[in-house]
Amino acid sequence: MSKAKISLQGDDRVKALFPEHERAYFDQSKASTRVEPRYVVWIDMMGAKAAMERSLPQAANFFAKIHDAVLRGAPRAGVEIVPITDGVFMLAQSQLALSNAVRLVMLRLCTAFLHERKVEHRFLVRGGIAAGRVLLGREMSAGFRVPQDAVRHAQQLPVGTPIGEAYEAEHDAPPYGLYVHQSARADHAPLDKWPHDRNGHWPWWNPRDSEDIERATLIGEAIASHFQELTNKSVGAYDATKMSRDVQRAKDYFP
Repeated sequence: MSKAKISLQGDDRVKALFPEHERAYFDQSKASTRVEPRYVVWIDMMGAKAAMERSLPQAANFFAKIHDAVLRGAPRAGVEIVPITDGVFMLAQSQLALSNAVRLVMLRLCTAFLHERKVEHRFLVRGGIAAGRVLLGREMSAGFRVPQDAVRHAQQLPVGTPIGEAYEAEHDAPPYGLYVHQSARADHAPLDKWPHDRNGHWPWWNPRDSEDIERATLIGEAIASHFQELTNKSVGAYDATKMSRDVQRAKDYFP
């Protein structure tokens, strides 16, 4: 015999053991409904889990360098920064502002990569780009019961499908490169389509600047050399199939 369904709503036991004032609470009516189209960039360290398993202090050093590049490299005007342990989300409505910020961040990270002589002291990053409607976390803060305490926490809570799409796109990017998700190649008025090459990648350097091209060439050569050292020294636990894929992606991406 099946048990009869019992409604616990209004049950005195529930009221006693789970007092209503303890429930998780958010008042959507007090939060902003301002949801606007934005570009979203996700920059992430490759192999973060393996790095933490090898050495937490060293992994923390890598993570800190990513955030240092953002803190010192990304202009704040018009660009929202959402830090995560091993990466960072960057959001903006201006393609120019965001692309300039990403260029500075990637340049700082590449500089760190190029100046490390020991292979075990280097780390790789890559990124994804998406676009669409996003609700910024700070626009939700008034909906919490303690809005003054919630503001800082809420700033780290952007909501929108481009967040996940940028995260997914990163997996198709080459080392020190960025992949453009289909959402950023489509029209999201008033946003323009994000530029990309035939492989869906966005070269973050200026292809019309000879010095920038030289920089990109040197980065590509350094990445190829890095992978060769990884193979020769058996440093880390880089899957052979993934390494072959990333070597080819880097060759196709950099001049």
